[in-house]
Amino acid sequence: MRIAIGVLVVALTAATSAAKPRVALPALTSQTGDGKVSLAIDALRVHALIRGHLARTTYEVTFRNDLDRDLDGQFSFPLPPDAEVSDVGLYFDGVLRHAVAVERVQARAAYEETVHRRVDPALAEWGASTRAFRFRVYPIPARGTKVVHIAYDQDITNAPYELDLRHGLPQTAVALTVDSDAPVERDGPAYVRVVRTDSEVALAVWSASERMWYYSAPPRIRSTAAVLPPAAAVTLLYDVSSSAVQRDDDALREFLRAFLALQRAGVRVTVVPFHVGVEPGFETDAIALDQRLRELPHAGATNLISLLERLPAIAASAPADSRIVLVTDGMHTIGDSRSLARAIDALPRFARPLAIVNASPSADDTILARLAAATGGALADLTRTGAADAATASMRLPRRTTVTSFGHGIRQVLPESLTLAADTTATLHARGLQPLSWLPVTVGDARRDLMVRELSSDEERDLVRRSWARAALRELLERNAPAAEVLAHGLRFRQLTPQTSLLVLDTWQDYDAYGIPLPPELRAQKARDLARYEAERQRSNAPGLLVRGGVDTTDDAQFHPVGWFIRGIVTDATAPLPGVTVEMLVNDARAAVTVTDAMGRFWITARRAPPRFVLRSMLEGLETATLSFPRGAPKGAMVELVMRVASVSESITVTAEAPAIDSAATQVSIGSSASLVRPTAAALADPLLAQIDGAADIGERFERIAAAVEHMRSLSSAGDRFRYYVAARSAIGGDKYFQAHAALAMHADAPELAVRALTDLAEAWPDDAPTLRLIGRVLDGWGHGQLARLLFERALELSPRETQTEREMLLLTAKEQRGEDRRIDEKAELQVEVMWDTNYTDIDLHVTEPSGEVVSYQHRVSKQGGTLHEDITSGFGPETYTLPRMEAGTYEIALDYYSGDDSRLGLEALAHVIVYVRGERRDFFVALTGDKDNVVVARVSR
Repeated sequence: MRIAIGVLVVALTAATSAAKPRVALPALTSQTGDGKVSLAIDALRVHALIRGHLARTTYEVTFRNDLDRDLDGQFSFPLPPDAEVSDVGLYFDGVLRHAVAVERVQARAAYEETVHRRVDPALAEWGASTRAFRFRVYPIPARGTKVVHIAYDQDITNAPYELDLRHGLPQTAVALTVDSDAPVERDGPAYVRVVRTDSEVALAVWSASERMWYYSAPPRIRSTAAVLPPAAAVTLLYDVSSSAVQRDDDALREFLRAFLALQRAGVRVTVVPFHVGVEPGFETDAIALDQRLRELPHAGATNLISLLERLPAIAASAPADSRIVLVTDGMHTIGDSRSLARAIDALPRFARPLAIVNASPSADDTILARLAAATGGALADLTRTGAADAATASMRLPRRTTVTSFGHGIRQVLPESLTLAADTTATLHARGLQPLSWLPVTVGDARRDLMVRELSSDEERDLVRRSWARAALRELLERNAPAAEVLAHGLRFRQLTPQTSLLVLDTWQDYDAYGIPLPPELRAQKARDLARYEAERQRSNAPGLLVRGGVDTTDDAQFHPVGWFIRGIVTDATAPLPGVTVEMLVNDARAAVTVTDAMGRFWITARRAPPRFVLRSMLEGLETATLSFPRGAPKGAMVELVMRVASVSESITVTAEAPAIDSAATQVSIGSSASLVRPTAAALADPLLAQIDGAADIGERFERIAAAVEHMRSLSSAGDRFRYYVAARSAIGGDKYFQAHAALAMHADAPELAVRALTDLAEAWPDDAPTLRLIGRVLDGWGHGQLARLLFERALELSPRETQTEREMLLLTAKEQRGEDRRIDEKAELQVEVMWDTNYTDIDLHVTEPSGEVVSYQHRVSKQGGTLHEDITSGFGPETYTLPRMEAGTYEIALDYYSGDDSRLGLEALAHVIVYVRGERRDFFVALTGDKDNVVVARVSR
């Protein structure tokens, strides 16, 4: 049946504003000069397609920008458990353009460079949580609107389909349609619920392009799990990182009460809190457990790697018949996926089943499933299952059973096995060469013959095919398949994966420039344009025009096809360099620009050969390389540009001659929080904190944050400062400036708490490589090299083209292997190094010496010998100043925000400054907004 609902916002708001939605509405936020703002929703259209046990929900959200300038946006959308984004898109001239799947590093480079040229791209990336979707879009036009298109697919085998739009938001209009083959329940105009029948019918579709049949079926499976005996002791591994603030602690405490009630009378409980480190355990009983858990503050990043490596030692200290319960959302913000995979792969040697419990709406379902499978334990997800049922299931020892099919022509069945602790309805997938009327599957020793129903529309075919692709991706991730295999899968099925992103670009020329396959409508547009260009070429003898990487940068009406080109490769003398910006300068003006591909290659074309030109290559952290061609170059000439690492001075130049350190041993202990209670109501109601969100602009916001940090410094004890910090964090949110300064304020007399406060930034910005790099730099200086390395590894995995991370890794390796800090210039009494977190941003280091002489990019060397070694104009840094001998007087260190990204992505930058005075280190953080021409960081006197 099909129902259609269309209502005005007045009725929607008045009737349903008090209801609590199951899934939040999409949000689009932008960083402006007045801070972060959420854009208003002008209109909302939602369509649900439900076939059997599969569902697709498509949103089209119209956001409104009421400001007088273009904005970039960060689109966020929480997904239901096990849902997958199946499509994103933008409208161009009223026509929807769907995203294409692109290798993630290539996609981010294309997006950022395209944004920098002020045209319309959009980028969707795999995030830290599998239940959260991130989508970057630019521009949202001034006084205009932007329509965002997103669709997600989900299985509804064990839970009904629910769509709840009762948010009370000021939409002008909301339209909801539902196309379902099962009865639709309604509760007002903005809530629908579909409970599918108990039918075990398999859905089948034919893929003409692959000449393959895809099947998806929901059979009921009986569990043969054994019941575990009650235990006399329980070890509770309890996540107290800052992401735990999202956890439903009421549901978790209800589960723990039910679980402990199933154990022996007088059961003893050992609680082991973990966050960025693993704390010593403390003992309690079932009666006191609830209060003890309430007292634990949530702070610090999540270091699952360290916990898993400590697990054998923790288990060895527990009684042999005890149960081990791990409370986690599966999200890890310290360490890259390879390090975590190694830690999980070692768990089978642990030989103890874990009861894994999640109560957070944001979670990494893949990691949760891998943890359960690796330890042979049960997974209790309290966002899907009631506490009592979850506790009962946790008392069973799951059994792994194989899944096969003997159907004629069936090539593959997914999942290949099931691990069950209770009876369930599973979703099984198959594909093969022959059409079937019955799908025979065998789970363990039980054979089932499922009736097949064929679907025929394009959207239905895509729904079933993507269901198979979703299951195949889970199999790849759970067995830690090679990145190349995950990449190939994502590209084939146009799927969001850890190795593929979904990208929308403006013109077919933009796609061609990066070697990205064209969407169908642009393939047709390209063919028409090229035919028109060829016709114009034959009629015209106009002079040639330069093009950008084979893509026209001039008006279409004046375009002429390529007649001359030059090819090249950029290397560091040992290996190709991808992601390098290469410019062609003609008469000192930039005439063309492109970016090297994954093999370091580039090509630049022109209608006719320029008589003279210069090639220049640029990449952050490397010195610019140039090649001059005073007499031009022949068509098709091949050139090489060699770039070298930008060094501060010979004494601190870092090489990669030492082998990388194996980070397998990463156990970290960061003190105990057992004596720290959560913030008091008085701290939460502090008027100073309440004023921060009411700041008129970003400058005033920083002033109020600075006042809050100073108040925190004035508190008498480390415990009071930490409690105030946690309260302030809840009021301010994941503000980089606040959390960085709060960590510095606590470091002198509470270094362990300072580490937790600093690594909260990793929890708030888990996919921001520049921020993770700055955190690692500080942790390295604080003596936490293992943590710093894990953060650098994650940053490198997120953004491998940012060579600044490799530099930090090399410096850390040199320190760990040789026992010396190669960052320090031993010949300098004063040394300053600055790095920041924004790309396409020029932040200048200025040092005013006692004589009044200022060393900066305009005056690189002083009479005293103070030297600025590099002027980085395109983002991240580092810029370094050294002075061999200090004279009597005061040295003033300042930063100048020279220019931000002209596409307005870089309005706010966080800079980290390291100052060495005769080798003694001090760290500083400075927030720059573009409004402040010059900010004094520190004054050093001799």
